[in-house]
Amino acid sequence: MTLKNSMATFSVGFSLILLLAVPARAEVRYTYRDLGTLGGSHSRAYDINNKGEVVGYAYRTMEGMVPIYGWDPHNPFEMTIIGYESGTVTRINAYLYDYRQNEMIGLGEPTEYSEAYAINESSVVVGSVGIGDNHQKAFVAGRGFIKNASYASGGIDSSIARDINDLGQILGRTYSPGNVWFSTSFDSLDQVTIHQPLLGTPSLCWAINNQGQMVGDSFLNANSTGPRHATLLDGQTVTDLGTLGQGKNSYAMGINDTGQIVGASEFQAGSGRNHAFLYNNGLMQDLGTTSSIGSSEAQDINNLGQVVGRSGGKAFLYENGQMLDLNELAEVPEGWELYYATAINDLGQIVGYTRETGVSSVEHAFLLTPIEGVTIDDPLISLSTVEFSMASTVPEPGTIAMALGGTIFLLLPALRRWRRSGLR
Repeated sequence: MTLKNSMATFSVGFSLILLLAVPARAEVRYTYRDLGTLGGSHSRAYDINNKGEVVGYAYRTMEGMVPIYGWDPHNPFEMTIIGYESGTVTRINAYLYDYRQNEMIGLGEPTEYSEAYAINESSVVVGSVGIGDNHQKAFVAGRGFIKNASYASGGIDSSIARDINDLGQILGRTYSPGNVWFSTSFDSLDQVTIHQPLLGTPSLCWAINNQGQMVGDSFLNANSTGPRHATLLDGQTVTDLGTLGQGKNSYAMGINDTGQIVGASEFQAGSGRNHAFLYNNGLMQDLGTTSSIGSSEAQDINNLGQVVGRSGGKAFLYENGQMLDLNELAEVPEGWELYYATAINDLGQIVGYTRETGVSSVEHAFLLTPIEGVTIDDPLISLSTVEFSMASTVPEPGTIAMALGGTIFLLLPALRRWRRSGLR
């Protein structure tokens, strides 16, 4: 072989090695949609149902004289106008976004702070109004505030509603009194059940499935001492899900209808690093990370077993035994990264929020839809009926008429008045 031929052979072989060494970009599987905001600079998406309806919160910018509300001292679940702000005012509003109509609607007059955390298949939304641990009220759109409970220290004064299943069962937690789980139903907001103690106190809750199984985390001891462990409440049975490896702490964030649970666990004591886990049939499986040096946490799991969350500062999808960087599966605009995937429905649609590269304070809610599209047979809601006023002195429940067949689903009443006392 001549020197020229040898060099040519070497060049071709070296080029092949380089091609094999450079990882190919994964096939694009999702269309990307920025959900925008309500006129401000910032938004997040927290949940999506199988109708492509998304909830979360978004910044809303207003001009002119904007009311300031304060809690009525004579009625902790009513508010009054205590003043006005003038000029350019930015507030944070819960919203409902409809995939098919590509429109974001603020849930209520943009007067103060609110977040929507969950939406079920009947389009019922739950969340909180107000800010700060002792200044939040759990709301259920279509019914108002969750008010009372049989509790030694009195009725619920400060609380948030974290999730709602398709049966209308609601899971939330109180801040005042205590810091414990509660549950109620869509039609019985004055008949709240307090779940205490779990493993210890206080406890945080995150999700409920259609079997009424609830998950979250609980301190092992009273008064916020000792480790925290992922916790399952199934009827009256409390289960400590344990941790990965030698980890001390774990957190359960999501549960599907088959009882599969996802969350995050410290996998090595004192490491400060968490790994996403899948808990199934009594076993906690380490889902790993997308980066060998990073942490991961799983946020949600659908009924197909697909898991979403965050790893190494990027949103991931876990399926078929692999954790995939969602940024590699969608055409994300230059200068933005899919930072956190918070929910996935049974159609494979994923929501969460992006971050502008290098600007952690700028976030936008996103929606990923499988590139082949999805089929949704449910009738469109009339978004014009979603908006309502928070300024009336006598709140009235609102409804959303579901077209076709005359089926009417209760949705989005007047959220009552509140005062913002600072960002969470």
